[in-house]
Amino acid sequence: MERELTGMTGIKGRPALVLLVLLAIAAVGALAFIAWRLAAVDVPFGKGSVQTARIGVGPIVSAADMRIGEERTGSLTIANTGTAAARYFLRARTTGSVAVERQLDLTIDCRGHRGVIVYKGPLDRFRSVDLGLLRGLGGRATLFFAVTLESTRSNANDDAL
Repeated sequence: MERELTGMTGIKGRPALVLLVLLAIAAVGALAFIAWRLAAVDVPFGKGSVQTARIGVGPIVSAADMRIGEERTGSLTIANTGTAAARYFLRARTTGSVAVERQLDLTIDCRGHRGVIVYKGPLDRFRSVDLGLLRGLGGRATLFFAVTLESTRSNANDDAL
């Protein structure tokens, strides 16, 4: 299952919150979504809008058929094509197998491969991170994702995938 970024039209008036859902990681028996939440920052009534576009299509990272120890990478670029700055937050909502989510080690960085790391740890523990302001009229942010399927470290041959 894939969910693409839906079109978002202008947000006018007082600071507002909008939730956009992107498919970030799909695993056998688990589906994880990364959601962008943004808040318009001090936009006087009728003075500007926030419009967000995703650059690229498809899943950011697919964990389908991963092997223990394998790493998969991907990136996500978003652009604020509106006229007002917005503060972006990255939040995960997951469904599916908690056991698989515990085995997926997630790293998210903002400045290129292993640059400024905004999260590193198991997917099931990722909640939310403030990514800061994205200016209007073409402000962009690129996030780099790396997912590694870790072993359960059990002798029972019970790795989830």
